[in-house]
Amino acid sequence: TASAGSIGNRASPTTHACSAAFTTGLFPPAAPACGANAIPVITFEKDQRKDDVAQRFFASSKLDEGVIFIGKAQEKTRVFRTERRQAPNGGTFPWIVRSSALVNQWYLYIRDRDFGPFFLKFSSYFPYNAKLCLNGHEFLKCNSLRLRDGASRSDREVGLRLESRRREPARGNAQNFSADRRRGERSGHQANVSPARFAGRRRPRVCREVNMPSAARPWVLAETNYAYVKENPYEVAVLPLGATEPHNLHLPYATDTYQCDEVGERICAAAHARGAKVVLLPTIPYGTETNQQKFPLAMNVNPSTLALVIRDLLGSLVTSGVRKVLLLNGHGGNDLKPVLRELFDKTPAQLFLCNWYQVAADRYREIFVDAGDHAGEMETAMMLAYRPHFVNRHTDGTLAADDGATAATKFEAVNRGWVSITRPWHLLTTNTGVGNPHPATAEKAERMMEIVVERLGQFLIELSAAQIDERFPY
Repeated sequence: TASAGSIGNRASPTTHACSAAFTTGLFPPAAPACGANAIPVITFEKDQRKDDVAQRFFASSKLDEGVIFIGKAQEKTRVFRTERRQAPNGGTFPWIVRSSALVNQWYLYIRDRDFGPFFLKFSSYFPYNAKLCLNGHEFLKCNSLRLRDGASRSDREVGLRLESRRREPARGNAQNFSADRRRGERSGHQANVSPARFAGRRRPRVCREVNMPSAARPWVLAETNYAYVKENPYEVAVLPLGATEPHNLHLPYATDTYQCDEVGERICAAAHARGAKVVLLPTIPYGTETNQQKFPLAMNVNPSTLALVIRDLLGSLVTSGVRKVLLLNGHGGNDLKPVLRELFDKTPAQLFLCNWYQVAADRYREIFVDAGDHAGEMETAMMLAYRPHFVNRHTDGTLAADDGATAATKFEAVNRGWVSITRPWHLLTTNTGVGNPHPATAEKAERMMEIVVERLGQFLIELSAAQIDERFPY
């Protein structure tokens, strides 16, 4: 096994040797022996649906039990790596961090007489995660056949219980648990819901069975259909607000919008998996850019116009029965607190405002060298983690960006923050960037995202469960 100091190190030969040994040990053949035993070994193509491939192999195989085929795919997964950190005495030390990487995943597709078709998934990289995936429907079919064809008394009793449970309509907490569990598994998040957990408390929601495309996420309005929405009303709406503006020389114009998309999807997924009736609205891609108008295609929406757009959208939400709304702001130029004050006595909606980039600000010093203000280390890390294909780099892999230096005004009170102004961006910056982006890594953004999702996901759960009365939100 690899030593603690080498686990996850990109350049560690020990880790790479362990990965190779694991792969070779698990599949001594990765091709020859499997081929000799007539077990096909394939490589999944990019964007290829594994279920479709598996169905073809299962349909054509004459084996009633055994390994049908083995598949390999490169997938992004959670791993551990080491990074060098600064010690208080000026030295450095290695530190193990959670990260992500593209690694080989091995899929063993198997048919079993008792369980039907299923697959085992193994990761070839530390910590070598494994997953067993069974198809409950196929399992019940197998048990039904065993009942028909004859089985032991104990087998028949188990099969009869399963069969009767399948046929009778689910009720009460069991129905809630199953529905939430299915939604969590479909979304890729494990639903942390159990019947006992809600004893004596308000029950989790019941998601009425509606046909939804397998790729659709019911907490993302843009992917949801009317058949689902009319049967499953929402309690909370999240409205993200982004921007379209230049971000130094290396990040795309839609950086703020992409970040809002990513944060919104993740916090709503976390809340939905734990029973919250939450829906993510499409991100508004335009914000206030009055002080960036010297730069081409900084697409401006005046603060008063943006307030009117928010007001009109709130009207639609209230008409739809959604009265708890979170404005998820991702653009520093959107000053939205005055909107909340103006609409306070003009709408029955309960408005909340979150600048998502401030949620984990108390932890920035342990994550970033200097988070920066605009296209700096934090925003660059976010794009490296979640939209790396849009980050502009030189041929040697370094960022195609300046260091984000800013100019000082002639007034000490302004420079020290005692007096504020609307900063003319063309005078403040060189290429619109504020803050040095070069220390950014994807791992830093992932550490920050975990904090944001934990904090905001829990807030959405509490908000969804809260009753609006005369003392709300107190």
